[in-house]
Amino acid sequence: MQWNSIEITSERLVVRPFSQADANDAFGCITPTLTRYMSFDPAPSAAVFETIWRGWLPKINAGEDFAFTIRDRATNGFLGLAGLHRTGDVEPELGIWIREDQHGHGYGFEAVQAVAQWAADTFKSSAFIYPVAKENAPSRKLAEALGGVVVSERTAPKYDSVVYRIPAVDSEMEEFKSTLLRSVKDAAAGQHARVHTPKDVKRMGERAAGSGTAADATPPSHSPGS
Repeated sequence: MQWNSIEITSERLVVRPFSQADANDAFGCITPTLTRYMSFDPAPSAAVFETIWRGWLPKINAGEDFAFTIRDRATNGFLGLAGLHRTGDVEPELGIWIREDQHGHGYGFEAVQAVAQWAADTFKSSAFIYPVAKENAPSRKLAEALGGVVVSERTAPKYDSVVYRIPAVDSEMEEFKSTLLRSVKDAAAGQHARVHTPKDVKRMGERAAGSGTAADATPPSHSPGS
């Protein structure tokens, strides 16, 4: 697999491995206030930041450790970065930051959810760890909204943190629940649509695979290559 060419999509976002083309956008958004609850501080110059991001690329190419760029699907505007670290671990680590002028829109939750589902499907991860500063209430709410529970604590000079364990998402079950919800809504609207069972959803996918067409059972979370 060409790890540097994958693409993960969600309703509003497109998430791709970091590349040189993203460097200026990212550097301009990494401020002291943004990194208050992060393990790093802003690079003092674009040149110093270049030495940092160039160190990410070999690990991305090897599929071992990812820095992802998050962009708006409609405008391609830069929104932030997501991290997926130590993919060979049973429980890899997730990370996220969203540019300060785009806080409050739920982009962080949407991006982490999309990356976690892609990682679960790709690396068969059973769960993820998500370290967060104890005082970072928004990030803690994000982890808890994804089903995360605190499993440990860490102490560091910059801040004390808690580590959440976030369970992996079963994409097939999520698609089943989505199909079930659509069926119930259709029935309530008087269309008397059939409520699909998990076996129905599986058969829908098999028929789609045989015919070469898309079906409702196809998870929309990502598409390899772009």
